Amino acid sequence: TIDLEKDKYIVVGIATEKNILDARITTRVEHMFTNGVVKETSILGKKYNWDSEPMKSNVYRSIHSLLLGNAELDDVKKDVVRRDRQLAKRQMTWFRRNPYIAWCTNQEVEKYVYDCLNVE
Repeated sequence: TIDLEKDKYIVVGIATEKNILDARITTRVEHMFTNGVVKETSILGKKYNWDSEPMKSNVYRSIHSLLLGNAELDDVKKDVVRRDRQLAKRQMTWFRRNPYIAWCTNQEVEKYVYDCLNVE
């Protein structure tokens, strides 16, 4: 239990099952490609240079290969999904080391926060 007089804050992590997280990542990647991420990447790469740090992100790096003709669209999508899953795994490993995070499901969060605040 958190003592808000002493701690002054609560930190809640939303626990999501791996299969649900994977499905969300895949859906997000499909949404990005449907909504113009290839064109956006091309514009940004030309404007800011492909060697700039932001252009080295998972998405932009993979799409750059597509734009150079070194990869097919389906392979690029799979690569972005794979890289995002790896990133999510690293992030979860890092967050789980924090003993101050209370992990809850979406359904549990509201009750947990209310209980911590002693709100009725």
